[in-house]
Amino acid sequence: MNNPKYNKIIMLILGYILLWAVIPSLFLQGMFTDSADNISWTTIPLVDLLGTFKHPALGAWVLKFALKITPTSLSAILLLSASCILITYFYIYKLGREFLPKEKVLFAILFTSTLYYLNVRSLQYNQNIIMLPFWSAAVFYTYKSINTNLRKYWVYLGIVCGLGMLAKYEIAVIILVLAIYLIFNYKKSYNANPLIAAAIGLFIFSPNLVWLIQHDFLPINYMGMRADIDAPDGNNWLMHLINSLNYFKDQIGLLIYPIILAALFGKLGKFKINKDNKFSLMAGFAPFILVFLISFLFGIKIPAEWSYPFYLFTTLAFIQVCNIEVTPKRLNIVIGFVIFVHVCIFSVYFITMFCSHKISSINIPAEAIGKQTAKYLSLIHISEPTRQAEI
Repeated sequence: MNNPKYNKIIMLILGYILLWAVIPSLFLQGMFTDSADNISWTTIPLVDLLGTFKHPALGAWVLKFALKITPTSLSAILLLSASCILITYFYIYKLGREFLPKEKVLFAILFTSTLYYLNVRSLQYNQNIIMLPFWSAAVFYTYKSINTNLRKYWVYLGIVCGLGMLAKYEIAVIILVLAIYLIFNYKKSYNANPLIAAAIGLFIFSPNLVWLIQHDFLPINYMGMRADIDAPDGNNWLMHLINSLNYFKDQIGLLIYPIILAALFGKLGKFKINKDNKFSLMAGFAPFILVFLISFLFGIKIPAEWSYPFYLFTTLAFIQVCNIEVTPKRLNIVIGFVIFVHVCIFSVYFITMFCSHKISSINIPAEAIGKQTAKYLSLIHISEPTRQAEI
C-alpha cells in the first residue's frame, strides 16, 4: 500500500501492538487478577459456560480459543486486549469518516488513545476491555441504520448489541442511550427494522438471560455489591449528591483531558451543531450524563472503571462540533507527541513496577517461585509436575 496516509496508520497499529502486547509478553512476570479470572473460567466446559458469578461468558469463550493458538496465557490475554482496542479504533474511524476527513478522524483517535485505559489498562484482559469493540460498533451501526435504513445494518446492530450483552451487562447503558435517540428521531420508513434488530439482540442474549434467571441473577447482585446499592444511606439525598459529585470528580479528567489536547494542538473553528453533530454529541457525552443522573437519583457509588467506554467518541464529537482545523503539519506533530506520550507511559509504568519491592498480581517473581516450589517438591520426593503453570 503506497498511500502515505494509510502507511502512517499501519505503522501506528504495528507500533501499538509492539508496545502494549509483544514487549509486555516478554517481560511481565504476572497478570492482573481480572485476567486470571477469565483464564480460570476457561476451564469450565463450553456447554456449561453460559455465565459466571461476576460477568457473562463471552470473554472466556474467546480466550478459550486463543489459549489453543498462543504460546502462553499471558501472550493470549495481551493479544486479545490489543485486538479489542484496535477494533474499537476501527469503528471510531468508520463513524468519523461518515462526516470528517481522514486527518481529523486520526487526530481524534490519537488523542483518545492517550486515555490510560487504552494503554496501561490494555495489559489486562477484563470485561471492560472486552466490551469496548461492541460499544463502538453499536454506535457506528446505529448511525448507519438510521441514516441508510438498510436492513443489513439493522441486523448488524442487533448482532453487536446481543454479543455486547454477552461481553458485559454495562453495555446496556449505550443501548439505552441509542434507543432513546432512535425514539426521538424515529421515521415511519424504518418500519419493522428496529424491532428486527431488537429481536436478534434478544435472541443472542437469551441463553445468558435464562442462565441469569436460573442462578438468581448472581452477576447483577455482584454489580449491586460493587456499587453499594444496598448501602444504609440509600435514601439520604445528601449522600446521593455526594456520591454523584464523587463520580463526577473521578470522571471529569477523562472527559476533558483529550478535549484540551485537541484544542491545544488544533485550530478552533466556528462552533456549529447539525444532525451529524447531534449524533456525535449523544455518543460522546450522553452515557456520562445518564450514569451521573442515575448516581444522583439512586445514590449509587459508581466504580470509576465502569465508565471506561463512555469517552470513546468524546474527542471526535468535540473536533466535529468546534470544527477543529487539522493540517498535515499539525497531524505529524500530534503523531510525534502521542508516540512520545505512549512511550513515556510505558517506560514509567514498567520502570516503577520493576523497581518497586511491592509484590502485586502484576509484579510477582512467578518464575522464581515456580523453581523454588519444584525444588521443594523434589526434596520431599514428590515428582515434579509434568506441566508447569504458564504465566
